[in-house]
Amino acid sequence: MEIKTILYKQRQRQFIDRLKWSIESYNGGEKESDQFDTSGTYYLIIRDSTDIQGSVRLRPSKLQNLSSVQFSWLTGAVRISNDLTWEASRFTINPSYKRPKNLSKGAGIVDDRTISLFIFMLDFAIKNGINHYEVIVGRQMKKILTLAGWEMEVLSSGKAAPKEIIYYGLLPCTKVCYETMLSKCLCRTT
Repeated sequence: MEIKTILYKQRQRQFIDRLKWSIESYNGGEKESDQFDTSGTYYLIIRDSTDIQGSVRLRPSKLQNLSSVQFSWLTGAVRISNDLTWEASRFTINPSYKRPKNLSKGAGIVDDRTISLFIFMLDFAIKNGINHYEVIVGRQMKKILTLAGWEMEVLSSGKAAPKEIIYYGLLPCTKVCYETMLSKCLCRTT
C-alpha cells in the first residue's frame, strides 16, 4: 500500500474516529485528505515495520493552507507571504503504539514519538531556512508543546466548538530549540 494511503487512513482514524472532528472536506470513507495535500506539501513520518507511528504535514505559508483558508476567522485573515514561515498541520500520533520496554517514560509527560517529530520538524526548518511554523492547536497540543519546551507565540484564540478552545500562533525554529528538544530525546533512552 502506498505511504500516502496509509497516512490518510491514519488521519481518518485520528481526526474523524478518535477526536470526532467535523472536517469540511471529509466525505466519508477510510481516508482523510484535503485540498492542501498537493504539490508543495511535505510530510514528516515516523514508521516502524507495521504502521505509521506519527506524522505531520508541512506547507509553505505563502501558499494557501489550512490556517489561511479554513481558519481565516481565527487568523484574522492575516496571510503570511514569505518563505521564512511554513504551516505545520495534521499532527498525528498512532494511539495503538506499544512502548518498547527499553525506553523510559522520562517524566512520563510527552511521548517519545512526539519529541521525535518535533526534532524532525526543527531539523527540516533549519535545513530549509524556515524561521517559524504557523500552527493552530487545541489546549492539549498547546500544553504538550510547552511541556516539550517549544514555546508557542499565541497570536489569537477562539472556539472551534462550544467547549474547544484553539490557538493560532508561531513556533520558533532555532538551533537552540533544536538542541533543547534533542537533549530531551537523548536522555529518555535507558
